[in-house]
Amino acid sequence: MGLRSMITLETVYNWLNSKEDEHVEFKEAKNQIHSVDVFEYCVALANEGGGHLVLGISPIIPRKPVGSRALMDTTEWKLKLYNELKLRIEIQELIVEGKRIVVLSIPPGPPERRFITKASIFSESVNRLCL
Repeated sequence: MGLRSMITLETVYNWLNSKEDEHVEFKEAKNQIHSVDVFEYCVALANEGGGHLVLGISPIIPRKPVGSRALMDTTEWKLKLYNELKLRIEIQELIVEGKRIVVLSIPPGPPERRFITKASIFSESVNRLCL
């Protein structure tokens, strides 16, 4: 399934019993998620060829919809993500078992460069100091 496809309820139900991998990440984010974390996950998924960040799903298998109040203004978040990353990230809200689930569909990053974040730069600096 391409990243630009709309996520269906069937897809969400299939994810409930699947493992996280480099293309899908689950976060409860019942009330909120820190904006830095959203950017970090989007960068990581873009660097791995694209994928999905799913909010409002418990992280432990068998996963359950727990609902999320994070990213309530999806239009504002799409703009923030585009301005920061220059990627058109789709954000979709679904109701699963009466709970709001938010799915960010992150396209692959540009092949000519990998994205980095402040946390990545910090990590690289620490690694160089330890060598």
